[in-house]
Amino acid sequence: MNRTRAYSHHSQYRLLPQATNTAGFLTPLQKQILRCGPKYVYPNYREALKRLPNEVKVMTDKIMDKFREQPNQPKFVRPIIDDFSGKIKQIIQERLVENDLSHRLNYASTSIALKHLLDKQKNKEVVFRQTDKSKVFNLDTPSNYARKSDDYMAKTDAYTEISEHPLKQMIDSTNKLLRDLLGQKRIPASVFEKLKPPQDCELPHLYYNPKDHKPGVPLRPIVAGIKSPITPISKYLDKTLRPIFEKYTQHYTLQNTYVFLNHLDRHPMTDDTILATFDITDLYTMIPQKESIMALCRFLAKCGKSKINNISIDTFAKLSRHVLDNAYFAYENRLFKQIKGGPMGFAITQILADVYMFEWEKDILAQQTAEKQL
Repeated sequence: MNRTRAYSHHSQYRLLPQATNTAGFLTPLQKQILRCGPKYVYPNYREALKRLPNEVKVMTDKIMDKFREQPNQPKFVRPIIDDFSGKIKQIIQERLVENDLSHRLNYASTSIALKHLLDKQKNKEVVFRQTDKSKVFNLDTPSNYARKSDDYMAKTDAYTEISEHPLKQMIDSTNKLLRDLLGQKRIPASVFEKLKPPQDCELPHLYYNPKDHKPGVPLRPIVAGIKSPITPISKYLDKTLRPIFEKYTQHYTLQNTYVFLNHLDRHPMTDDTILATFDITDLYTMIPQKESIMALCRFLAKCGKSKINNISIDTFAKLSRHVLDNAYFAYENRLFKQIKGGPMGFAITQILADVYMFEWEKDILAQQTAEKQL
């Protein structure tokens, strides 16, 4: 039996992602627009028609180049290719013209729907965000976002509001730390130049991505700090330490489902086998700062690293501590400092969390093995 024919009906359906909407309004046309996703660009068929001749020419030239590579090329190849290219161009042109007419008929109603959405956003009646995992649109009211943000900050107790703008202090303390390390010859001049705060420093800001795969659609906090004074240090630490961690833990790490299934094949299982998984809620705000840096130092010592790139482990700990001590950000015209864990969005936070959890997992496994639970 021809599999394509037997299951041909499978190709007749296309499931579009659904925008999650808790804001309480959307017309059918607005829903259709938002289903296209955050990266959707409204089609411009006239522009496509302008580009068509050049696109067809590029295609034709590539086909001819392939034929020229063949020995004993027939003389009549060029007319055949030109005829083929002409027919392709005609088919595409007819389809584009047809779509352009349909597009112009729907343009007025679509423009009205888009303007309505933009007005709602401009007037702060609705918040548009890309969801955390599925990457579709989420619509919610500003009041819901404010409530969820307050609930999250209260639950984690990881943030404290401050009154003075911290940017100048962040720049000054970072420059002083780096000058001291350079003067003490704990970092070379080349690293000093890499770690200096950027000239156009900005205070990081907090935003949230909705986690629509979780009950109640909680928020994932992300601190955007591309121009933060401490971003060069954070990126350098991650770039330097990440390869060491990945090399040391490659036998314990399962990157994806495929690797996990292959791993299971190597272990015989019975009906009594139990697989256990852990999901750490709010991991990045739960890890203790001091203990995570101590875990990093112990991990590097176990790896036999007293120095990395001629920089001592104590210096790496000092730089990591500085990043966590300067986790300031702005949110909704208010200023905050993160006092527990590390900000999601900072490169160093993930490596600290990974090392801390790796050590915790090893301790748990050792305990369970000693008690003959594994």
